[in-house]
Amino acid sequence: MFWKSENIKVAVVDHQRIFRQLLEVFFKKSSEFELVGGFGCGASFIESLRNGSCEIPEIAIIDFDLPEASGKELTLTLKTLFPKIKVIVLSMRHYGYVIAEMIDSGVASFLEKSCGVEEFRLALQSVAKTGYYLNEQILTTMREIGNSDRRSKMNNTDGITIRETEVLEYICEELTNAEIAERLHLSVRTVDGHRKNLLLKTNSRNTAGLVMYAVKNNFVKV
Repeated sequence: MFWKSENIKVAVVDHQRIFRQLLEVFFKKSSEFELVGGFGCGASFIESLRNGSCEIPEIAIIDFDLPEASGKELTLTLKTLFPKIKVIVLSMRHYGYVIAEMIDSGVASFLEKSCGVEEFRLALQSVAKTGYYLNEQILTTMREIGNSDRRSKMNNTDGITIRETEVLEYICEELTNAEIAERLHLSVRTVDGHRKNLLLKTNSRNTAGLVMYAVKNNFVKV
């Protein structure tokens, strides 16, 4: 098992009360995760984080179709005020442009509300460890978007070096900075520097964005 030994702290933001309560039951029964709060809207979540009534979670589970402020708006607000919170968005929609837009906004994962419990648990574990979880369906969708843009690794103009390409490929294999450093015989600080350079060169907000970039531009195969 690769997740952290201490419980992963999570919060749920979903306007559908029954769905939110089902997730709360799931987390309360779990020995891997600790629920720090359940909220019906983004405003109450942000206010609770600001006034300290809710502990800052490692992961926030957010409904895409929030009524007052959308999942995208809430994600952007969190990335500004609480950038360390990793966001998993749940949605009934699974259109390619919606997924791409949300990952560009900084989410760590995008899941259909119809996904199974095991995939949901895997997504949480993966996001906690690597900072992202993108299933095969999403990766295939991103590849199709990349092909439609006619962009490829061969005509890459973002100035990504050979070493950065190696780091990017290992990131896509879900390796941590320490694991990448060991594979490439580098220091963790050097790998972290390459990761930061990749974020800047690809205009990505987080690791999920890097993976999406790699898939769209044929750095890795689905």
